[in-house]
Amino acid sequence: MTMWTDLLGSEVRFAGKKFKTRIIEAGSSNSDALILLHGGGGHAETYARNIACLGESFHAIAIDSIWHGLSSKPEFDDKYVLKFLDQIIDLMDDLDIVRANFEGLSFGGFLAMLLALNYPDRVRKIVLNTAWGVSFRKGSIMEKPEAHSATIERSKNSVLKPDREKVRKRLELLVTDPSQITDELVEVRLKIYSMKDTQAALIKYYEYLWSDITTPYLLTEEKL
Repeated sequence: MTMWTDLLGSEVRFAGKKFKTRIIEAGSSNSDALILLHGGGGHAETYARNIACLGESFHAIAIDSIWHGLSSKPEFDDKYVLKFLDQIIDLMDDLDIVRANFEGLSFGGFLAMLLALNYPDRVRKIVLNTAWGVSFRKGSIMEKPEAHSATIERSKNSVLKPDREKVRKRLELLVTDPSQITDELVEVRLKIYSMKDTQAALIKYYEYLWSDITTPYLLTEEKL
């Protein structure tokens, strides 16, 4: 079985005017839009098992974020976080979507929250899946710095010198049962990480993500 068994009935194409955004979509354009935002280092195939099913009730759209997958690789600057939002709004405008629901995984959850705060008229509902980007008050959550460090290390290693083992280890951080990570998903991500422009963009992305440049964009509990 391949992921195309799950994706039967879906369409893969590029959309957007300001940015070239690769999307995998299913469902009727007359249905409420549900835009699926992958985490850092991810790509649209993160949702391969979900898109067709979600397309039964929504116009489901999984995207490659900028600097990820096959989407645009613009220049980085101190406002790089806002460019992610620009990409999503550009995509919605191109697809004539006035308001959408958003499901965000990790960094994608961060983007979903930022969209809701900055573009409330374009957002219906958000679903947060292990969302990243909240600066919690000291003592309000159980902190696991060793787990955070492991995630950073595996993320960087899987991009710097990608091979099957490193990519698999990174993907296994995302699931409870590592057996759910198929060989095909590993091969797809390895292929993407081996593309020179994507590899260079992701290396830069991680440099920016874990730097002081990102700090002003982190959300406080009060802000939420």
